[in-house]
Amino acid sequence: MKVDGLARLYDRLTPRERLPLIVAAAARGDEADRARLLAAAPTHLFRLPDYYGLAEGLRSLALLHVARMLDLAARYSHASGLFAQEEDCRGKAGKAERARRLGATRMLAHLLLVNAEGWRRFCSELRLDGDLLLKNLPGYETLIRAEEVGRLMAFTPEEATAWARQANGESAVVPTSDAVVASLREFLKRQAERWG
Repeated sequence: MKVDGLARLYDRLTPRERLPLIVAAAARGDEADRARLLAAAPTHLFRLPDYYGLAEGLRSLALLHVARMLDLAARYSHASGLFAQEEDCRGKAGKAERARRLGATRMLAHLLLVNAEGWRRFCSELRLDGDLLLKNLPGYETLIRAEEVGRLMAFTPEEATAWARQANGESAVVPTSDAVVASLREFLKRQAERWG
């Protein structure tokens, strides 16, 4: 394969020039060009403490957790707003539609609580205060408020399972805090392994 003239200069790019080109190559699905850009980058040798990979993984995981929780909080807020609007319209939707909307709202509240509980349990396994890891991140106060409000409306685990099976068939599975803990463990393990 013939490499074009620009690719021969990839080793001279600055990090600020290289990164946009890597992102663009990935976006267009050009794995060969992306690989050339990565391989041509100069490398540096750093000395890091033995816990660095774990700490970086935990930092990434906290950011990901907050993003997922904010998404759930926004979806819950949207669903509860739609349900409240329908209530104000005095039954424009039929009983079945109102029940579906209420069920969806309660399920989102349930998922919010399941994920919050999973995070706390996961952090407890690591002997860490999960709230302490999140409290300085943007959106933390929103999550606390969403969890408080969600507790008022959330399905119990049994109600969540029954609703999901009625809506999606008997094979429907509702996430549990155990499943959340397992996925958080797996993410942290993969992140820590990247650093040796």
